[in-house]
Amino acid sequence: MGALVGTRPRLNFVGAGVAVTDDPTNDGVIVTIGGGGVTDHGALTGLLDDDHTQYPLIAGRAGGQIIYGGTLTTQSLQLQGNAADATGAVILGSKLRMAAATANVIEDSGAAARVTIATASPHVVLTGDCKIGVAASHHSIGSTIGPDPTTTLMVRQGAVDSGYSMGIQVQSQGSIPGLNTGDQAIGLAGVPSIGIATAAATAQADALNFYTALVSGITATGIEQKGVVLYPVRSVSFSGTVALAAGLYLNSPNLVASTSSVWTLVVGLDILNQGHARVQTAYGVRVRALSLATVAMQPFRDEGSTAGDAHGNRYRSNTQFGSLTGAFGGGDGVIGLANAPTVPTTNPAAGGVLYAQAGALKWRGSAGTVTTIAPA
Repeated sequence: MGALVGTRPRLNFVGAGVAVTDDPTNDGVIVTIGGGGVTDHGALTGLLDDDHTQYPLIAGRAGGQIIYGGTLTTQSLQLQGNAADATGAVILGSKLRMAAATANVIEDSGAAARVTIATASPHVVLTGDCKIGVAASHHSIGSTIGPDPTTTLMVRQGAVDSGYSMGIQVQSQGSIPGLNTGDQAIGLAGVPSIGIATAAATAQADALNFYTALVSGITATGIEQKGVVLYPVRSVSFSGTVALAAGLYLNSPNLVASTSSVWTLVVGLDILNQGHARVQTAYGVRVRALSLATVAMQPFRDEGSTAGDAHGNRYRSNTQFGSLTGAFGGGDGVIGLANAPTVPTTNPAAGGVLYAQAGALKWRGSAGTVTTIAPA
């Protein structure tokens, strides 16, 4: 201090607009740096040069780019629609693809895996309780067309693979917990609640409606077409005793209704006309031959009803006993009784036995008396 610039240690000031002058009055040096240079960021050159690869390039980077949220395995990347709250959406303008088979899981907010996507079957696995749609929504599974507006869920039958194809299969996954006393397991249940308009005069409400529709197959032969196939008994490793196995079990009416409601007719099994101009032979009910049962084999078993003329069985059509070939002599509303292949030789414990022998109608009573009611 106190010396002129020329006699002081040398200071080099580099840059345009830099000036150094003596300030004898204050025994100092004045360094003046002019404004100069670019002060507007937009006026800088090279702004479009991608020379900061440590930052994401919003306009897109040649060859693609990877954005990491953190540097440790427990850290993550979070995207949010706006800075105010979480109500804004993150909108994807392109399809979403998993980067690797080890990163193919979508988790919920509690870090529990809910959706797993894979290139091999099963391609999509949903974990946890699922709810599809809301009231009055329509859905389609496996179909190339949209859902039917009259159908809540439409399932397209898959292509036949190895000679077998199913639309829907319900089965247990591994070993399910065993049933305890009083428990009930249901594979498929449906309780549709259908509202009926106050002034409705005719309407139909079906809980289950199935049919198979055949297409093409112009020269096909030997095809079997069935609406519903039920197995009363199937076991893999069960070693206990089953008290009842029913292929079709029709329960008693379950009515919780007002006292003014009336069901005019309730039918356990209602079979409509099975005949058609293109049908050659029609059976309302057919019971195949029973065999192998160790105690009893009864194609039909009627365990009784209330006594009286309004009750009991009714048969309008001709009915043949003892043969699958009808022999009614041209009559209508008659009973055909074929000759017994083996006539009774022992006495019934109570009542008697009615049979035909050589065309004659006979009766064997409990005392062993054989009476010819009508000759041949």
